[in-house]
Amino acid sequence: MSTHSPTAPHVRTPAAGASPATDEVVATTQDELVAAVRDGDAAGRRVVVVGGDEPGAPDALTVRDATAGMRLNTDQCSVDEAFCGGVLATLASGESWADLVATAVAREWVGLECLAAVPGTVGEAVAANAGAYGGCVADTIAAVRTWDRQTATHRRFAMADAGFVDGGSTLSTTRMPDGTPRYVVLDAEFLLPQGDLSAPIRDQELAAALGVTVGQRALMTAVREAVLARA
Repeated sequence: MSTHSPTAPHVRTPAAGASPATDEVVATTQDELVAAVRDGDAAGRRVVVVGGDEPGAPDALTVRDATAGMRLNTDQCSVDEAFCGGVLATLASGESWADLVATAVAREWVGLECLAAVPGTVGEAVAANAGAYGGCVADTIAAVRTWDRQTATHRRFAMADAGFVDGGSTLSTTRMPDGTPRYVVLDAEFLLPQGDLSAPIRDQELAAALGVTVGQRALMTAVREAVLARA
């Protein structure tokens, strides 16, 4: 996982002669991601943003989110006294969610371990408020920064304003007239306490696998391994 955000602009497009119906742009920076979506919207194209190895969308401009980067702020007393000693980690939307969880567990950032088997990118997991074993992405989100396609402006959502519900959020349910999402996630801020023990285990099945009772904690490494073993 990169610990900095790339700054050099570079966009890769399909080979010459590719059908306009299968156009694809690969965005490796947030500026490229915004520009590709903005230009597609301005041209009247149907724009679909995908991450990772997802297939492109037919009859649309596919924008592949390959952004990377992580920024850390370890002075969380200024953010929330309850998180003194915690970490504010800002992740680019194109980062692998699985890699984020692995990094969090290795660095003893608490709160993501039950979501180790969630597929896709950070942006996809955040928009969908992905959940597993009683936990969900919204449990650790501080804010999400997006591109608002309707107003062609950046928009930052505090956690309380993002409309997180089971399996979704305002980011995933608010749509453009053609049915594609209005908001493109650019990055997300996670507020994570530090320690080697997990958040309290909420799921009975996972608790049994770990040899604890619901409400108890377990070593984060053991929680991640148990979740991946059951995937």
